[in-house]
Amino acid sequence: MTRALLRAAALAAVLVLLAWAPPSVAIPATKPVAGAKTKPVAGAKTKPVAGPEAKSFATPEAVVEHFIKSVAADDWDATMQAFAIDDQAAHFDFAMQVRRLGVIDATSIDAPARYKMYVRTNAIAAMDKAAARVVAFVTAFLIDPAERARLGKEPRDADAAARAMATLQGMDSNKLRALKLVRVDVPHKPLLSKPHVLQLLKEQGGVWGAETMTERIALVQLTDQHYICGFSILKYGSSWRIHDLISNFASDREFGLRG
Repeated sequence: MTRALLRAAALAAVLVLLAWAPPSVAIPATKPVAGAKTKPVAGAKTKPVAGPEAKSFATPEAVVEHFIKSVAADDWDATMQAFAIDDQAAHFDFAMQVRRLGVIDATSIDAPARYKMYVRTNAIAAMDKAAARVVAFVTAFLIDPAERARLGKEPRDADAAARAMATLQGMDSNKLRALKLVRVDVPHKPLLSKPHVLQLLKEQGGVWGAETMTERIALVQLTDQHYICGFSILKYGSSWRIHDLISNFASDREFGLRG
């Protein structure tokens, strides 16, 4: 995993989010932040830079806390440490997933991890997904819900440029410095503790080579507003890492966040 790939995945996710802006709309280039040091773009001869060092989390609550604090700190590398990117890429069980889904679709599921090249492509795909999830998670706090509902649904009128600039300026992730974790809970605990549900979660985790899977919901606060965040979490050995920012048991499908 390289830092260049991580940042490329993040940029791709932002471009997808802003793709609703009309092609004819000219968006002025942003000015560099005063005092910020720019890094040269990696060229063909540049050696790969090591990505975030793998981090272990003893409990599901610990990885959720790390994720929220890293987002609040505007720390991209620390945020990505919370995801099970390398573990998922290296241990994906293609045959098990095909048996569970009853269909073979190489365009929508990871490739067999038994082959070296696919471990790498799986990791890139996982980074891309994680980056898109993080961008969606962050911007859900920053973009007005009414404006989000209009994205991609309105005609390309004269106000499109102004709306695009307003959205762009509102996406400053530094605005989440005040984000605080209030508590972490198990969603629908009576249901999640039933043997057949635990077996289902174990099978789902097994697809990714994990011992099991679980879910958590977190209550977070930003200024005077409270939000619920959902997480799907995998266990590898003694460590827990995030699979996705969604809690199915909390019926939370919008990238793990609702007000």
